[in-house]
This record gives sequence, structure tokens and C-alpha cells, in this order.
Amino acid sequence: MLPAHAFEQAIERIKKATRTRTQIELAEVLGIRQSSISDAKRRQSIPADWLIKLYRKLGLNPDWVLDGGLPVYLRHCETQVPEAELGVYPDPQGSGLSRSRLVPAYASGGAFEQGRFVSQATFQVSIPESRWASSLLLIVNQGSGMEPIIRRGALVGVDTDQTRPTAGDVAAVYHAQQGVYFRRIFFDPEDNVYILRAEDGPHPEQVIPADAPDQPFVGKVAWVWQEL
Repeated sequence: MLPAHAFEQAIERIKKATRTRTQIELAEVLGIRQSSISDAKRRQSIPADWLIKLYRKLGLNPDWVLDGGLPVYLRHCETQVPEAELGVYPDPQGSGLSRSRLVPAYASGGAFEQGRFVSQATFQVSIPESRWASSLLLIVNQGSGMEPIIRRGALVGVDTDQTRPTAGDVAAVYHAQQGVYFRRIFFDPEDNVYILRAEDGPHPEQVIPADAPDQPFVGKVAWVWQEL
């Protein structure tokens, strides 16, 4: 089972590699019923037989389909989509600096359900391969509480594997009315609480019990892309 955003990314990679746009077209390429795609979406899982068919028809690497791991192709086929059209650019020196990939970015107003951020992608952006990870979630910041560290409109890379922040970390936090916002996190061992602080003055501190069953942390901020 994949996180919601990871499953959507995998489906988008399959659609691009098969040059399909709809579930009907994708089902035809895979030789399955359209309902099978709906079932996969409900389970948040890419069936193994899809991976086998994609490898046999197009030479696609299952690792690339699932999490974007390179190389894209394991063998050559005449019908393959050029890697550049898939948002992957070869890096002859293997440094990861000149290679990039297209990644969906999400508005911060999406819902957070069962420990996962759920939203429709707002747009796609090309980022360096070295800044990507399977746990990465890109969120467009819409608040001002962390300025100037994270400005309004900044593209924020969040590591969704890091949901237990340590003192000093900047984390993505979810609130049902506010959506996702960003705060610097501190821990008070005496009261066993997390203290959430903004960088600017007008926003008050927030306190969250450390032993609360439903923690609001989406993940730790890994990097920020913004104008100075």
C-alpha cells in the first residue's frame, strides 16, 4: 500500500509512459477492466501484474513506476516514450545535479486523513533528482507565520517519513480549518508537550500534548524553494 500522493504519482508515471490520459485508455493498454483501476485506487496499491505487463510491453522498470527510481527502462522497446518527455534527464556524470523529475505540488488547504495528506495536485514542477525522495511531499505555503524563512507562495519539500519532529525542526502541521501550515517545533519534557512557534510576532504559540493519539504533524521540512 502506497501513501495517497505516492499512488497518484505512480499512476501519473504510468499514464505518461503509456501516453494515456483517461482510465478507459489506461485499462485498454493494460488489458484490464476499468473497474480494476478503481479497485487499485481504493487499495492505494499498484498490482504486480500491471508491473509485469508494463515491463513486457515497454521495458519499464517497476521501481520507476512505484517510486521513480532510475533507470526508467530495463530494456529497449520501439514504442518507449523518451525520458525527457517523462521529466527525467540523463546525468552523464551521475551526480544527480543535472538530472530532474516532474513532481506534483499540492495546495496547503487539502485534507489530512488517517495520517496522510490528501489533495488533488495543483501543478507539477521539475526538481533536481538529488532533492527527490519517495517520502517527499511538495506543498505550496499559503501562510505568513514562518516568514522570512518560509515565505508565502514558497514551494516546500516535506519529508513525510519524519512525523516525530525533534527540538528546533521546522515541521508541516495540519489543522482541520487552516489546512497545512509550518511551525518550528520545541519539546517541553516537564509538561510532555510540543510547543509550536511561528517566526513572526503576531502568531501565538501553540501547545500539543506529546502523548495525544492523533498527532497533527505531516512531516519535517526538508527544503524550501522561494524568491529572496
